[in-house]
Amino acid sequence: MKISYSKKNIRLNERQIDYMQKKIDYLKKLAKRIGDESSIATIDVAKTAEKTERIQLKINLKVPNKLFRTQVTANQFEEAVDKAEEKLKVQIEKYKGKFGKNDMHSKTASKDLEIEDASGGFSDLIQE
Repeated sequence: MKISYSKKNIRLNERQIDYMQKKIDYLKKLAKRIGDESSIATIDVAKTAEKTERIQLKINLKVPNKLFRTQVTANQFEEAVDKAEEKLKVQIEKYKGKFGKNDMHSKTASKDLEIEDASGGFSDLIQE
């Protein structure tokens, strides 16, 4: 996965970048396609120009045929990253619920085994 960072009116130290990287790594574990080499994460961090300087974090996580996006604002950097992670986690779980468990390939593979077994061929190769 390619990760690009952009920042505006803020300096990120190594600890903050590592914290963000750990959260992205956690999201990779949720779905295989997120860790794919064709996946791109774009992270924009900015400090608002209001009286109360707040952190605004935008994350676009582009995987093949899908875009996960979140935008959060918080008082602290870690709080913003945690909120963004939770929002992305909900989106990914919802996506997996629609497409991850009802995989067409697993259904057709089991039908193929039933057909081969019914025809008398390969029945000794099928292990249950």
